[in-house]
Amino acid sequence: MRSSRFTPEQVAMALRQAESGTPVSEICRKLEVIENTFYQWKRKFGGLGTPEIRELCYQRLHVLLRREGWSVNRKRVLRLYREEGLALKRTRPKRRRSAVARIAPALAQRVNERWAMDFVHDTLADGRTIRVLTVVDVYTRVCVALVAQPVFRGEDVARILSLAGDARELPQTISVDNGTEFTSRSLDHWAYWNKVQLDFSRPGKPIDNAFIESFNSSLRRECLSQHYFAALLYRYSGRSADAGSLEGRLQQHQATAA
Repeated sequence: MRSSRFTPEQVAMALRQAESGTPVSEICRKLEVIENTFYQWKRKFGGLGTPEIRELCYQRLHVLLRREGWSVNRKRVLRLYREEGLALKRTRPKRRRSAVARIAPALAQRVNERWAMDFVHDTLADGRTIRVLTVVDVYTRVCVALVAQPVFRGEDVARILSLAGDARELPQTISVDNGTEFTSRSLDHWAYWNKVQLDFSRPGKPIDNAFIESFNSSLRRECLSQHYFAALLYRYSGRSADAGSLEGRLQQHQATAA
């Protein structure tokens, strides 16, 4: 459960709605989550009430304290969590959540001050679905990374960012959406140790990350929609990337975008 986005009450309500017969697809549409997220909630919180779910949030607090050097065990954190009243319902009503203004980020003033990151989806000739990770420097509009894979995990994103950082300075901030790869513990861990802030956009508000949305539109218009790819990568005659493969075209597009 991503405690920064969904309250224990919302998770418990979603599970109760499913038990009462509401289609899972309808619940996920209203919450703007994929069905995998709902079933993760069901496996983790099935049978628990709102108070029990709320108390699990202390585990995240325990991880943050250990990062900062505090030698405390989970039981002590849970006791203090309860004594300080942190397990109580948030005072801000749910109906006012959408009225909370998001402060617009300051414009980037130099190279590698802020990057923007997102995914583009496409399909190969044989019907396989692939995803393309796109990373752009907001100040220069230069494409920092462009990688295609069938599946991405949080650790994959962290590895690609580290490789990009080897070739250039890592940014202070990276603008991302609320996808599972970007909210994963693996990427959160990488960002913490590399002193990079992840700036999350509001759910359902792609305009918060307009720079990467614009780049992705150009990538689809100028590359993905112009070609029909049979594979991600061909390897033959000692060549690592054929110009006719998706990876070869992405390399060409990244060189042009840079």
